[in-house]
Amino acid sequence: MVIERYIDFETKHEDWSEYKLKDGSILKARFVLIKVLDEGTYDERGNPVYSVNSTNAVGILAPEKLRGKPTEEKYSPDELEESIVEEDMEFDRVKEGWNTYELKNGVKASVKLVLASVSRTAKFDARGEPIYIFNVQPLIKVRIPRELRKKTK
Repeated sequence: MVIERYIDFETKHEDWSEYKLKDGSILKARFVLIKVLDEGTYDERGNPVYSVNSTNAVGILAPEKLRGKPTEEKYSPDELEESIVEEDMEFDRVKEGWNTYELKNGVKASVKLVLASVSRTAKFDARGEPIYIFNVQPLIKVRIPRELRKKTK
């Protein structure tokens, strides 16, 4: 049986990761930590196992020349995939910001989102901005105080 308990945390710093896409758009992404659960178990190295609830905030600022006719239509993932006009676009990293969190039990965590891939579709949103398909991945660094580790043999 797994015993779960919430661990409160303090946000020390949050920042955006930004990328300039080949088409002139800017993609901004931020990891947002919502809650942390202590699973009551340990990994093979004796470190406590935590589950997190988080969300990724992502926005794309597209230049005027890429905008089209606004639409309220909602598209399925398959429809978006079929409408790709610029696949696996090249991009330059402007900055990748680390978010830092301190859990009330002394654990310190740093997370940043990294853009892995991005494609532009022929579809537009309610403001006439192009819809993109993207893959952002979190990079996570955790410092666990020794006193929280389980002694291993």
